[in-house]
Amino acid sequence: MLWHSDLAAEVEEQIQNGSWAVVAELEATAARRIGAELRVSSRAKTADTLIDKLCRRPNQQLNTVQDLAGVRIDADLVLGEQTELAAEIALHFGANETDIHDLRSGEHAGYRGVHVWLKLPAGRVEVQFRTLLQSLWANLFEKIADDYGREIRYGEPLKEPPPDTDLAEVQRLVDVMLNGSEQIATIEAGWQKIAEIEDPHRRAREFSAVAMNKAMYLAGVALMMKGDISRAAFTNFFGGQSSGQEGGG
Repeated sequence: MLWHSDLAAEVEEQIQNGSWAVVAELEATAARRIGAELRVSSRAKTADTLIDKLCRRPNQQLNTVQDLAGVRIDADLVLGEQTELAAEIALHFGANETDIHDLRSGEHAGYRGVHVWLKLPAGRVEVQFRTLLQSLWANLFEKIADDYGREIRYGEPLKEPPPDTDLAEVQRLVDVMLNGSEQIATIEAGWQKIAEIEDPHRRAREFSAVAMNKAMYLAGVALMMKGDISRAAFTNFFGGQSSGQEGGG
């Protein structure tokens, strides 16, 4: 674990100090973004989560576990920028297209992101690329899993839920989160369409509205992260917001 912690930290440092084309675009358009920086973090997998993973995959060998060392990059990206950044960093570390895993379909219990699997001389590293909304959704879902059971993260039934847990209510909560994942996918697809508008003045106008909408979503999820995770709150937040995919509002 110490080895992989050092390995993850080394990859994190290289990414943090690298010159990436997408970062130049982020800085050039900082006025319409929540932030122009890459939020890069790293960690080694804990023994408990590693044991859980091997129990779920009893035929997997330890030396093939890709995320013993993990690096995460969160940034205010549109989908095309997310794809470009993952490809650029993959190329830097010698990875190829087969090492880039697009998980934005939502098939993994609602989780969305792009992962790059690095196979370095010192070991394997998984680099996760997430937009701000994808990241906040994942963090919120992680919090729910910590409260009720990590099986939620894999779409599995709870094995040992906390005492007095209302399983039906937990399932409703998960269902609303899955709906929220779909909402985010629709919204981000709309933002990507705006990014492809050729007229720079129209594109700037559209993104001005997007920035306001994005700030509302980020603030709403942040409030939920502090403990308000009732079904009513989720339904109101994910179901009551305007997607803005056509006009960016």
